[in-house]
Amino acid sequence: MLGSTFYEISTPTFLKLKHRLSIDYDSSPEEYLEYSEALIQYSYGIIIEKADRIKVESFIDAKPYFSESLEYFLEAKKYIKTALEQKYPDFDNYFSNMNDYAFSYEDIPYLYWLSASIAGTIKSSHGDPQYLSDLPKIYWLISSASKIDEKWNNGALYSALMNYHLSSPIYDTDSQKNALKYFKLAEKESKGMDVSLYVSLAESYAVKIQDKKMFADLLKNALQDEKKSSNQYKSSNKVYKARANWLLSRIDELFFM
Repeated sequence: MLGSTFYEISTPTFLKLKHRLSIDYDSSPEEYLEYSEALIQYSYGIIIEKADRIKVESFIDAKPYFSESLEYFLEAKKYIKTALEQKYPDFDNYFSNMNDYAFSYEDIPYLYWLSASIAGTIKSSHGDPQYLSDLPKIYWLISSASKIDEKWNNGALYSALMNYHLSSPIYDTDSQKNALKYFKLAEKESKGMDVSLYVSLAESYAVKIQDKKMFADLLKNALQDEKKSSNQYKSSNKVYKARANWLLSRIDELFFM
């Protein structure tokens, strides 16, 4: 699918080794984060991407892939929570009640990737209520991180907030305005190099409002050659460029007029 068979074969092996290491040893918060980040990226970049394509033809055939990704997202969530509980013994109480907490700059990656794992459980379970109920926690985590440095990692938190509003069950005018606001902020901070921004807005916004021209323009923007020059986005851009091409091939299926 991505022209990267080696990556697809080698990544599960790496994850299994990291999993055994995590179970056999009392890992540090940094090790738990590193392992969880790999799980999340593999689940989004390989398994979910494959499942989405298979789902177009057969949801039954795609279901095992969605189930596998859900297991990985849940595992990542567990390990990042473990890492944060090592740093803050009372974290679970604040997390459950979404109370204000004085996190540090070093905590931002933990908050960001924990929110990504929760978003992954919602996506891979297709909005199962037991996981969808955690949606407000995504906002709490990203907002907590934004209070420390809202421009962190070239606008990654803005991107997360954009996707949060695009995924809101109450998809009203305010959600749309907020999604567009954070898209512009993320685009500015990433200098337009983050392909995921254009693909997400095309798929989750332009399709919903049935704006075919916006959809095509966003995806063509995502496929511009200069966007592959940034090392930070090299891997994710490869995945999202592949998704952009796939979405463009389905444009007549996604729009009624």
